[in-house]
Order: sequence, then C-alpha cells, then structure tokens
Amino acid sequence: MDAIVGKTVSVHYTGRLMDGTVFDSSIERGDPIDFL
Repeated sequence: MDAIVGKTVSVHYTGRLMDGTVFDSSIERGDPIDFL
C-alpha cells in the first residue's frame, strides 16, 4: 500500500524505552494516529 499525496494515512505504533518498557501503544488503545 502506498501513501497518496493529500490523503490521510492511519498507522499504529508502540513506543518503547531502551529497556523495552512500553510507554504508549495505539494498538492497545485501538486508536491509530492519523497523518496528512
């Protein structure tokens, strides 16, 4: 799947500290982040 200029892209992410501790996860919340 390719991004298209001018269209919104929704992605899931997991933020981890260097020791592997998860500090944020859009997957766990079921709420992806949107980028334009």
